[in-house]
Amino acid sequence: MKKIIVYTLTTLLIMMTVSLMIETKADSATYYMPYLHTSTSNVVYCVVTNVSSSPVNGSFTTMSVENGTATQTTGTSFSVDAKTTQLMTFSGSTLTTGTSTITISDVSASTISGYSGKLAFIGTSSPGDTEFGGGVTASTVSCTDVPMSCFQGTTSPKRNLVGHNCEDGTNKFAY
Repeated sequence: MKKIIVYTLTTLLIMMTVSLMIETKADSATYYMPYLHTSTSNVVYCVVTNVSSSPVNGSFTTMSVENGTATQTTGTSFSVDAKTTQLMTFSGSTLTTGTSTITISDVSASTISGYSGKLAFIGTSSPGDTEFGGGVTASTVSCTDVPMSCFQGTTSPKRNLVGHNCEDGTNKFAY
């Protein structure tokens, strides 16, 4: 009986040690942007860096608007290559990132001045190891894989924009 208990406790200890050593990541890292503005004098510039070894896909969803209700539909998507830094500009009702200019749904500069949104970075999919029965696998992403810093305004220097949070299912970070 003692051998069974010792064996069970040893096995549990090994399993707990291994699980603590494995880094957990989620499928996406999501930044919540509490205040964006359609005024061209309140432009928001965000610098995002993908420090991971895989490209990530980004999407922006309007969460709330000053007047009315946001539909919260995702219609804006872009990608950030591995080991690169990209400037994202929220100006008026557009998001410019890389070489893409995307119109943000729910936002019209003529009727809405303030809005908030959710900016998600999602791991890209790649073929799995078919020799061992793998299908399509998705790379994982954490908040530390896609750090972001934002600035606002047209002055020089820009105002540092704080108050956006990042969640990746395992960690929560405030910036």
